Amino acid sequence: MKTKLHDKNESTNSNLNQIVICAIFFLLGSIGYSQSTKCKIFKEGKFQNIENDVVKSEIRRTKKFQFETFGNIEIKLKIIWITDCSYRLIFVEGNDAWWESKQRDDGLTPDLIVQITNIK
Repeated sequence: MKTKLHDKNESTNSNLNQIVICAIFFLLGSIGYSQSTKCKIFKEGKFQNIENDVVKSEIRRTKKFQFETFGNIEIKLKIIWITDCSYRLIFVEGNDAWWESKQRDDGLTPDLIVQITNIK
């Protein structure tokens, strides 16, 4: 008759591995939730797009639209939130300065998918 011996250390290691894996998933979930919560503050309000300490554009966002001003160029975009930290911008209209600055000859205005990745 064969007797199977149970290694107490093996059981302890298995339990420890399960605890570590659960802790990792918990931490990753917390980080994702934290980022999502921070992104919600950008759904409506006034913002600036800053590159190299220079304001590139002013942004005003309502529930349905985003209005951007850069220099004398103004555009209106429809905003569709995909997640708390990503959204789609669909061109609605632009002022004369925008049309004059437009470099595409075909008249098309592609949708943009934006992902908020860095909040300062």
